Amino acid sequence: MANIPVDATAFAVFEMHELSADSFDAGFRAGFAPCGGAGGGSVLASAVSGDLQPSASLAAWVAGLTGAFLRAQAVAGASAVQLFDSWAGALSLPDYARFVAPHSAAVLAGVADLGIPRVHFGVGTGELLVAMRDAGADVMGVDHRVPLDTANSRLGGRTPLQGNIDPALLFAGQAALHAQAADVIRRGATAPGHVVNLGHGVPPDTDPDVLTRLVEFVHTFE
Repeated sequence: MANIPVDATAFAVFEMHELSADSFDAGFRAGFAPCGGAGGGSVLASAVSGDLQPSASLAAWVAGLTGAFLRAQAVAGASAVQLFDSWAGALSLPDYARFVAPHSAAVLAGVADLGIPRVHFGVGTGELLVAMRDAGADVMGVDHRVPLDTANSRLGGRTPLQGNIDPALLFAGQAALHAQAADVIRRGATAPGHVVNLGHGVPPDTDPDVLTRLVEFVHTFE
């Protein structure tokens, strides 16, 4: 078991394998999500298939800002960075590859020289995992909809994974939450590396004590 301090951003870390480090402070930045605005996925889907086609200059601007922010966090001491794309899952694989992947690749390439792990995560992106990994990620974040052993198989068994406890179970009681955490850890063990995390963000009304007990469970699980 790796003895890795945890901060509030990456709330639980389990056996980093070849990603092992003395500490794990993650820098986060949204990717293509800002282009979706308040309408989220419906805006993105219409934007890439209809008359609202977003300009390449807007996407490039978002990518540039995102890359600069990630780089600043890394220079400030983050030992990993994550490109977090909330709305990529609203797109088909062809649309993602055409309209988003080039800009995500530019973001990830912008921190490639820093020698720290680059995590790429999206919501509802089970069908996009390979394309997102190939944009330049060292680690793929997986949301709670895809079992980690399935994700590992889709990625060819060569990519470390992050995830993917269902955030809804934070409110389901300790027994149910820890049972799923154990299942996630076992499935994650099929991958070459695994960072335990939620399969999305921490809901704002989560009891912090629930997270504390979950971290303790993960660090003591055998």
